[in-house]
Amino acid sequence: MVTSPHALASQAGVDVLRAGGSAVDAAIATSAALAVLYPHMTGLGGDAFWLIYDGATHRVRHLDGGGRAAASADLAAFASRGLREIPYRGILPATVTTPGSVASWGEAHAAYGRLPLARGLESAIGYAREGYPVTTRLAAWIAACANDLAPHAASAELFLPGGDAPRPGALLRNRGLARTLEAVASEGAAGFYAGEVGFTLAGFVATEGGFFTENDLKAQDARWSEPLVGSYRGVTLYETPAPTQGFTVLEMLNLLQPFELHQQPFLAADPVHLMIQAKQLAYHDRDRHLADPRFVDVPIERLISRAHADGRRPLMDLRRALPWDQVPSYGSLSGDTVFIATVDADGNAVALIHSLYGVFGSAVVAGETGVVLQNRGAYFSLDPAHPLKPGPHV
Repeated sequence: MVTSPHALASQAGVDVLRAGGSAVDAAIATSAALAVLYPHMTGLGGDAFWLIYDGATHRVRHLDGGGRAAASADLAAFASRGLREIPYRGILPATVTTPGSVASWGEAHAAYGRLPLARGLESAIGYAREGYPVTTRLAAWIAACANDLAPHAASAELFLPGGDAPRPGALLRNRGLARTLEAVASEGAAGFYAGEVGFTLAGFVATEGGFFTENDLKAQDARWSEPLVGSYRGVTLYETPAPTQGFTVLEMLNLLQPFELHQQPFLAADPVHLMIQAKQLAYHDRDRHLADPRFVDVPIERLISRAHADGRRPLMDLRRALPWDQVPSYGSLSGDTVFIATVDADGNAVALIHSLYGVFGSAVVAGETGVVLQNRGAYFSLDPAHPLKPGPHV
């Protein structure tokens, strides 16, 4: 089984399963195809976060494919540029952190892959080189983001051919991305973070006045850890740990636990009201506490505890909205990503988030590499007292 937001990407994963690949092989194939077919939401310039279920051992593992901040991306660097906050678009959010997704492909494949990595990337390479049809959704997003894409030469060349957004059904190609994918197919993750691709990425960033360097790219890795575990009305749930915001789902469900939402019509006014308030409270906690636990003490166990939910639940009120100071004041309630789920014949399963953070990420395509760079670095706070302030390799 394979599910993703694009039929051709799902088909790429299914083809790999039929060729004898594992759930991880299928997830990589689907993820790579989406990087070509769904460039407004995901790509090699983004991050990836995995939950992998081993059907033989019944164990769930988490793989963190999040990018790390460049060595030079500290508060002083932003202050020297006269910035009080990190822009949402452009070369600065694009290069505050290095792309982490390809490192996670390599790590996941080394642990659970059955077929050569090159086999998993075949469909993506073909679509990038020969072209892929523009969907109605992609055409609409290109048109909506045209003003962000147009100032960057490589972005405009790829997505605004002739100066305009393509119509649905038009064929787009990204031959630079095909070459980048071919390098990964032949050399693994090193084909992205080192060699010609890494050199080109770092050179582009240096020319544009960004942050990450060849050394930052070479230092990028993916890290295994244990998932968070919670429950809701007898159902066990696994979530990705910090620095992702997976804990918020467990907190939301803890907040909703006493309410009999299942006894009311789906999307009735009262359940929707309560679910919104649960999200607001959890995201408020996210914005106050979430950071990288390697550098900051993040009280995750407290935040996902029933006791914490019991203390926060009295703020929820069916008669009125939450007080203004209890809703997220930093960041946003919206997000943009793709979700991929795969299951193979042996019962192994993958749940994979692969994201550029915002729509088209930073809107910057890294020159001849064809890689759309993410803008996850925009979520850092430049407040020296905030736990989510940037620093070397955070």
